Amino acid sequence: MESALPPELREGFERSQQMLAERIAYYEARIAARERGENPDAATA
Repeated sequence: MESALPPELREGFERSQQMLAERIAYYEARIAARERGENPDAATA
């Protein structure tokens, strides 16, 4: 399905979606570490 958005808007939207997905993964990993009894602040990226 072809997007109705101009390419520059679509690219910005895709970048925003990628950043959001990365942020969600980061916080999910912190929550999982906390649930395992680890200190997520002690982890280095």
